[in-house]
Amino acid sequence: MGAILVHVGASQAVAREVSGAARGGGFVQVDEFEHPEAFERIRERVAPYNAFTSADSVREAAGERGRERVSVPDLAFGDAPQGGENGASLLVPYGDPPSVRYEYDAGVGAYRRLHGGRPTIDEAVGLEVLPENVVVISTEVTEIAGTSDVAGAPSLTYRGTGSGPVIVLRDGKRHEGTWSRGGSGTYRFADASGTAITLKPGLTWIHILPASVEVQ
Repeated sequence: MGAILVHVGASQAVAREVSGAARGGGFVQVDEFEHPEAFERIRERVAPYNAFTSADSVREAAGERGRERVSVPDLAFGDAPQGGENGASLLVPYGDPPSVRYEYDAGVGAYRRLHGGRPTIDEAVGLEVLPENVVVISTEVTEIAGTSDVAGAPSLTYRGTGSGPVIVLRDGKRHEGTWSRGGSGTYRFADASGTAITLKPGLTWIHILPASVEVQ
């Protein structure tokens, strides 16, 4: 799609794969090693979790290609779909680090996101992150051979095309159905009858989980 991929660090195998894909024209790569001027390390956080950047810095580092207009596939937004079960809360059991929990706040029409019991805060503005939609996509997730980093943690890949189960939370309702995606297109969500499960206009938080993981 010609997007800008921004990242800081990777295992050698993954770095080679990403650089090769960027040279092939699939996207524009801006990473800390080739473009250190686009990143800032702050003292308030422990490395390597203290790298920050901005949209302006990224676009400047990307050069002319970063300013090209691109066509971006969009998700389907619309009125609340019919049906649905109680979707006032959802637990995503990551384990370590702690699980992520969503709780619907009817007063604001969005979900509170709790990580280890603590609200997720957008530190740039000091406000709580409140997504209107939460989407959980189930698919096959596998380790990429030969990509372990210095700590022994492998990189993961997942099947992002075809179809599989999906859970969509919006307006305090839980809708279960099927996700589908072909090629580099966008994800579509539908219920058992094939009717689209549309999202509420606003912020959407998407989780992609192994099919073996059950959310509660």
